[in-house]
Formats: sequence, C-alpha cells, structure tokens
Amino acid sequence: MAPAAFAQDTPRVDTVAQAPTLDAAARAQVIDALVRQLNDYYVFPDIAAKIEVALRDKQKRGAYDGLVRRQDFAEALTADVRAAGNDLHLGVRASDTPMPPEPARDKTGPAPDEARMLARMKELNYGLGGIEKLPGNIGYLEVRGFVPVKHAEQAFTAAMTQLADCDALIVDLRRNGGGDPAGVAFLTSYLFDQRTHLNDLHWREGNRTEEFWTRADVPGKKFGQQKPVYVLTSSKTFSGGEEFSNNLKVLQRATLVGETTGGGANPGRGHQLTPYFSAFIPNGRAINPITKTSWEHTGVAPDVKVAASDALIVAQKMALEKLAAAASDPQHAKALRASAAALGSPVGADSEVIKVAPAVLDGYIGRYQVSPKMIIDITRSGDRLYGQAQGQPVMELFAKSDTEFFVREVDAQVRFNKADDGSPQLVLIQNGRNMPGKKLN
Repeated sequence: MAPAAFAQDTPRVDTVAQAPTLDAAARAQVIDALVRQLNDYYVFPDIAAKIEVALRDKQKRGAYDGLVRRQDFAEALTADVRAAGNDLHLGVRASDTPMPPEPARDKTGPAPDEARMLARMKELNYGLGGIEKLPGNIGYLEVRGFVPVKHAEQAFTAAMTQLADCDALIVDLRRNGGGDPAGVAFLTSYLFDQRTHLNDLHWREGNRTEEFWTRADVPGKKFGQQKPVYVLTSSKTFSGGEEFSNNLKVLQRATLVGETTGGGANPGRGHQLTPYFSAFIPNGRAINPITKTSWEHTGVAPDVKVAASDALIVAQKMALEKLAAAASDPQHAKALRASAAALGSPVGADSEVIKVAPAVLDGYIGRYQVSPKMIIDITRSGDRLYGQAQGQPVMELFAKSDTEFFVREVDAQVRFNKADDGSPQLVLIQNGRNMPGKKLN
C-alpha cells in the first residue's frame, strides 16, 4: 500500500477517454467510479453505502444535469460526499488536462509520479515556513505541512538543530493542512527524551492497527523534553497538523494557543476516477492511545483560546513570562519581562477600529527605511491608510489609536512616533521585534 497521508495529494487511476465538456455519460462514468472506489476503500463501509445512496438519489433527480464544467461537477460531488459522509477529507478534484494513468504497482511500491511530488516538496521547502530566534531566546518554527520523512529529514533536522538551544519553542501550525503521519512522529521526536507512543492508525485494509512512536535517536540535536513548547493553531489547521497538536496536548508536552482546529482525523490517499477526475478517500482512522478517541468532527481545542491572528503574540508573552519567572538572575528576568511588555496587547480579530482624521493620516504618508533591504510605503485613500513593503502586496492599516495601527492579514502592527532626533519614524512590530524606520525625504 502506498504511504497514506492526512494531507490530500494529487491522485491518479482508470484510462477511459472523456470529452472536453461533460455530458450525461461522462458524469455517470465519474459517479460510477467514485461509488466503486468508496465501497472498496473508504474506512467506514456502512458510510460508503450511505454516500452511494445520496449520490444515486441526486443523480436520479437530475441534480447534476446542468453541470458541464468539470470544476463545477467536482465541487458539487465534493459537497455531496462530505455532507453524506460527514468527513472533510473526502473530496473530488478535476483537471483541465488528462492525467497520466496510474501505473500498475504492488501494495508496497512507491507512489506514482514521485519525481513530480519531490519537485513540489522542494518548491515548498519541505513544508517549512519561517525559522528564527525571537527575543528572549525563543525559537519559532512554522510548519505548513508534514512531507514524507525520506524527503524532509534533512530540512527538519537542520531546523530543529538550529533551535535546539532555545529556552522555549513556538511551533506555528496555523496554516498546516496535514501530511505524512510518519513526518509528524519524526518532528515530534525532537521534543521528547524517551521513545513515546503518539498515535495509532487503524486501516480498513487488513483490519490492522499501525502504531506511531517518537524516535529515541534522531539526526542533529534534540530540543528535549524539559523546556516549554507552544503550538499555534487556527480553524484551518487540519489533519496531520491536528495530529501533531493533539498528540502534544494529550501528552501534556505543549500549550496550544489559538483556535479549535478543522476536525479531520481520517487519513487516506488519492484515487483516479477518470483521466480528468480524482478523489481523495480516507482508508484509515486515528485512535489516540491514551484517550482512545480522535479529533474527527470535533477538532482539537486550544488550551488558550484566542484569535489565530493573535496566537503568536500571546504565545510569545506566555513564554517570556514563564522564562522570567524561572530566571535566577533578576536582571535577566527584568529583560524578559521588558520584551514581553514591548510586544503590546493582542489585536483581536474583532478589535474595535477607530476613525483617524485624514489630516493626521497625511502626516504618516511617505517612505520609511526599516532595514537596508526593506522600505515601507505608506499611502492614503480617503479615510483609509495603507502600507506596502517592497515586493509584498498592499495591506490596509487599521487604527487602534491615532498613532497605532494593525494589519489583519498578518501578525504585524505599525506605530508612528518621533525618533530620538525628533524626526518622524515608523515602528514595525512583528515576531516580537520592534523595527524602527526613519521617514525618507
């Protein structure tokens, strides 16, 4: 069997030709293939039968008759299988061009088109986003996906070795859509000193259960089990990202900060239906070895519930305060608390936005040199203020006061004040750093 994943891959199977646009015969072909694959592979056979009844009923009533565009048909099928099966992993995808047929392979063989998948993994930096050390010697690691260990090992090892000597660690999963369960276990291994049982997956095929444990030894240097870890979550954290969060929460290894996650715990793989259509079908279910439950439908609830946009600043402040309380050097503790205070207050997704007079906003218009490689342009349109860093999109700045603004798309705030020499400056507050930039003439 190909490695099952929590994340949806780009699947492949049958080789029957299909017209550029959909007619009744083409739609029936897709539905027939989808029903067949669900009945053969879906982790819950009784629910597969229920989904078949729902699809056949809609097909009989002509609910799909007007859908001639592949994408529209795929979206309709996705909505219907999810509604009938109550499983957010289920989905149908359409392609504008024919997909190559899935090659014949044995159950232990490699996944098809691995070269294409590897190129995509490299492009996405093997699922890793930002890696940095924040003020107070707090490590920050963004993980957007868990790719197979054989591809991600070097990247994950380099990241964790870089952060191993930090005093606390923040793992950001707010944009994590899932991935390989073995990848989840591999990264988690850096946070435990001993081999630890994390999660089980029960597979329909063979009626077998597969256990996932941390590794006692991993390449590079471990972060270890004694230092605090914070995991950032959002409603978009899904599947393998949820497993990582749930594992650490149940084992009381991390504090979760953010929003309840999406609620998808059934791993699977892709199946080609026709050259233009494929489906992701779960063939397994997660079972936590301690709770004997999973996060399917419910999601993983955070320990500290805040808007996803505020999760980073809240976690940073929690880490800094915890480190300050444990510090034996009063001066170091004072510095840590000062760093926490400098972060300011969380913005909040529903924070009140005030109106600032256009004349005041006009005083902020201009270009600000935040670093040798970063200039931020501030512009105004009507009563709205906008900022744009070089090479980045324009973002609206929302006012908390006449001098303080926040950005909703990213974790960033902007403050306007005077520099020590009296000249106007902008202070960009992001990732725990205050980055002043003088206004350019």
